[in-house]
Amino acid sequence: MQTILRHAHLSTTALYTTVRLDDLLDRLAEHYRGPAEPARWSATYDADDMRRYSVTDSAVGPSMRPHVTSNRIRCHAAEPATSLQDGRLTQIVPEPPPVPDRPPRPLGELSSTTVDQIVALVADEFADVSRNARADCKHGMRRLLHRLAAEPGQTRQERWEGVGLSHAGRAIADLADGDPKWRSRLTRAAGIAFAMRLIHPTEDALRATNAPQYTEKFPALSRDPLPAAFRTRLQRHPVSAGGRKSAIRHRCRALTVYGIGLADLTPGVPVYYANAHPGCGIASAWPLLRDMGVLPAWVPHTLQDARVRGRQSVDDLVDRHQLHNREVRDLLVNYIRRRAVDYGTLDNLVRNLDRHFWKIVEEINPDQANLRLGEEIVQAWKERLLVRQDGKPRQHIDGPFLAVRAFYPDLQTWSAAEPERWGRWVASCPIRDADLRWFHIRRRRLQERMAANRPPANASDWWRSSPSTSPPNGTACAPYWTWRNEPGSASSSPSAASPGNAPPARPPFVGPTPRLRTGPWDQQGHRRTGTSDARGEQRLLAMGRGGVETPAWPVCVARNSSS
Repeated sequence: MQTILRHAHLSTTALYTTVRLDDLLDRLAEHYRGPAEPARWSATYDADDMRRYSVTDSAVGPSMRPHVTSNRIRCHAAEPATSLQDGRLTQIVPEPPPVPDRPPRPLGELSSTTVDQIVALVADEFADVSRNARADCKHGMRRLLHRLAAEPGQTRQERWEGVGLSHAGRAIADLADGDPKWRSRLTRAAGIAFAMRLIHPTEDALRATNAPQYTEKFPALSRDPLPAAFRTRLQRHPVSAGGRKSAIRHRCRALTVYGIGLADLTPGVPVYYANAHPGCGIASAWPLLRDMGVLPAWVPHTLQDARVRGRQSVDDLVDRHQLHNREVRDLLVNYIRRRAVDYGTLDNLVRNLDRHFWKIVEEINPDQANLRLGEEIVQAWKERLLVRQDGKPRQHIDGPFLAVRAFYPDLQTWSAAEPERWGRWVASCPIRDADLRWFHIRRRRLQERMAANRPPANASDWWRSSPSTSPPNGTACAPYWTWRNEPGSASSSPSAASPGNAPPARPPFVGPTPRLRTGPWDQQGHRRTGTSDARGEQRLLAMGRGGVETPAWPVCVARNSSS
C-alpha cells in the first residue's frame, strides 16, 4: 500500500488507513439500524446451548454477562434481573367522598312512607329496650315528623333544612318550647332519624344534636357487618380506651355526615376528615380499615405515611428539570428506569444525569440533539460543573463524572443486544481517564475520615484504640483513680493527684453518671479488709456490676499507707 500510494514514510500511510472514531460510530449505527439477520449455527451445536450463550438470540436476562471496561466502570447488562418499578406517591390526596349513586338505606326507602309506618318501624327496631325508652322513641319520632310536615318542602330533608336545623347555632332541642322532657325525646328521635338515614344532617347539626348513645344505635340500625367487625378489631388493637372511643365516635360521625357506608370509604376520605379534625382518632382506625380490606392494599400502613409525599416515578423526577429535547428526555427515563434497583440509586442518577449533565449541556448548546458532544461543549460543561448554582465551588464532582462515564458504555453494550432502541445513541464518552485520575485516593481518604469519626462500640474498643492513655506506673486498670483514707481523718475526701499520677482524659461516654465504690469502704460505710476484697471488687466492676453502672471499666483502688 505504501508503494502504490508512493508514501515516503509508513506513518503517512497510517493517516489514510486508520478509521476515525466518528466514522466508525456512524457505520456502526447504520449497521444496527438495518434489519437484523438471524444467527445461523451448524447442526452439530445444540440449540439450547446456542440460545443460552448467544447475545443476539437471547439479549436479555442473565445471559447478558457484564463486561468490565475499566477498574471504575462496569457495563451493566441489557436487562437486569431486577429493575426498579415506577414509584408511586404514598401521599393520599384528601378529598370529600363523592355523592354515592345508591345511598345506604338500611331500612329501605323511607321517602314515601307515612308517619305511622315510620313510628311502627322504630318500635320494632327498639323492641329489646325498656317500655319507657321505647315509648320515648315513638313519641319523639312522631312529634319530629309532624313538626317537619308543617314546613314547606317536597321531602323531609328539604323541610329539615327549611327549619334551619342544618345551620350552626340551631338544635333540634329548640323545637321543644323549653320543655325538658320533649327536649330529651326530640334529641333521641333525631339521632334515630340520622342512623336510619331518614335525614342527612350536616356536621354542625350532628354536633348540635348530640344524640345519646349514637355510637351504639348507628351500627345497630345500619344493618352492616363491617362496623361490628371494625369494633371487634379495635378492641384488640393496642390503643387506649379514650382513643378507642374517639375512633368509634368519629367513624360514626363521618359516615353519617358524608352519607356513605363503611364499604364506600375511599382513601382520601379519612385523610380529609383527619385534617379537619386533628386528634380525632382516625390514625388508630387507619391500619384496621386497611387490614379489613376497606382501604386498598396499596395505601400506606399508617395515616402519618399517607400524609407524607412519598416516592415519585422516574418520569416525575426527570420532568422536574424541564429538559427541552424530548427524545433525550425519553432516553434518560428508559435508562434510569432500567439501571436503578433502589430509590436511592434512582435519585442519584436523576440528579447526576439530568441536572448535572444534560441540563447544563442544553444551556450551553440548546440545539444539541444527540450524545455526541464536541470538545468545546465538553470543556464548557466541565467548567460549569465546577461551580454550583449559588456561585460556590463544587467540592465533589466524582458523582456526575462516574454517572456519565457509566452512561455511555452502558449504551454501547445495550446497543449490541437492542440496536433498534439504543444504537442511535452510541457515542464516545466525554469523561477521560485523566478526569478520574485521583478518584481512588479521594475515596480512600473519605473512607479513612469516616472510620476515624466512627464512635467506638463500647469502652473496650476505646481502650484498645487509645494506647496513649494507658494508666501510669504500668498498672493495668481503667482511667479512674481514687484514693480515700480512713473516715474522720484529715484527708477523707479524694486527694488531688500528683503530676506523676495524673489520671488520663476520660473517654467519651453517653449514659448515666458512674457511681464508684472506691477504697476499702463500701456504700454502707463498712470497711473491707484484705486484698481479696479489692480484687473481688475489681472483678465485679469488670463484669459491669458491683458499683459502676457503666461499661466494664475496672477501678484501681489505692490504699493509704496508714491503713
